[in-house]
Amino acid sequence: MLFVLSQIELTGAETYALTLARALKAQGHEIIFVSEKINAPCDFKFYPLPLHTDNQTTLGRIKNIIALKKIIKEENIELLHSHSRAANLVSFFAKPKDTPMLVSIHGRWRNHFAARALPCLGNKTIAICPYLERYLVGELKRKPQTISMIPNGIETQTFFPAALRENKQLMVLFVGRFSGQKGNVIRYLLREVYPKIGKEMDQVIFKIAALLPDPGDLELIRNLNQSLNREAVQLLKTQQNLLPLYQEADLVIGSGRVALEAMSCGKAVIAIGESSSPGILSKETFELAFDSNFGDCGEWNLFLKENRLTQEILEILKNKDLRNLIGEWSRSKILEVFDSKKIALKVEKIYQKSIKEK
Repeated sequence: MLFVLSQIELTGAETYALTLARALKAQGHEIIFVSEKINAPCDFKFYPLPLHTDNQTTLGRIKNIIALKKIIKEENIELLHSHSRAANLVSFFAKPKDTPMLVSIHGRWRNHFAARALPCLGNKTIAICPYLERYLVGELKRKPQTISMIPNGIETQTFFPAALRENKQLMVLFVGRFSGQKGNVIRYLLREVYPKIGKEMDQVIFKIAALLPDPGDLELIRNLNQSLNREAVQLLKTQQNLLPLYQEADLVIGSGRVALEAMSCGKAVIAIGESSSPGILSKETFELAFDSNFGDCGEWNLFLKENRLTQEILEILKNKDLRNLIGEWSRSKILEVFDSKKIALKVEKIYQKSIKEK
């Protein structure tokens, strides 16, 4: 089968697709990738195609459709699984009429006529959280019987807890990117949240694993460090191997897959994403936070809960027993619901049903 993406930078959609592909490969499936770039290590056959860059013009889309048609024919593809908006329409027009197409939805689209009318959601659609399932039906008018809510899968054998460490210095880790709305989240934390925490707890350091900072972002970090009279904020240059960072952290801040990966490592997590800030993930708060993919979609309240967010972070950092208790619960929740092998079995059933229905 063919996985189609339009990546130019590392995002949750790419990590989702690679994780799912590895689990499906273990079950005996052959997966081929098409994308503008693959930013993470990829041990699958890969065709580069400018599905993001050339998506801006009709001529570019036509060229991509022709190229993708050729790949589908040469590889004798039985099913397409598209993982990003720019890839969906090209995939639909490139595939043979009787070839099933699935689309995974990772976030909201703008609710305009093209999103509702154009055939860009495939025969079957996978929503990665409950909010997106409701959004597809309520706003994009997708038929409920064509939608399955299947969350992100996490490789629990890759993301696992390490032995607890004894260290007077506490580390808060944020994983994201400086581009788009995720960048606004980082700037919000640097301006409104981290200064208060850094002044109250001088043993805390903040590490940021995020790509594409601009000069203004670097200046913001320098100014915060100067105001705290120490290198409280450290900008890391890579997102390729997050496991040691997750394992070292006392608290992880993020959304989407980041929240799940950190939980798999047995960490306490504060969820804040592109649209909202659910806060501490615990047994009591998890389902509501998961509804929005841990803040990446759903209710828009991102910048309305600064004081609560600051207090929740301080509560976690000041209470080691609470951190450990939440961390143990986090790991068990991931093993129970989000293990990639279990998720792949659910997706495989949709593949089988789609092929049978054709």
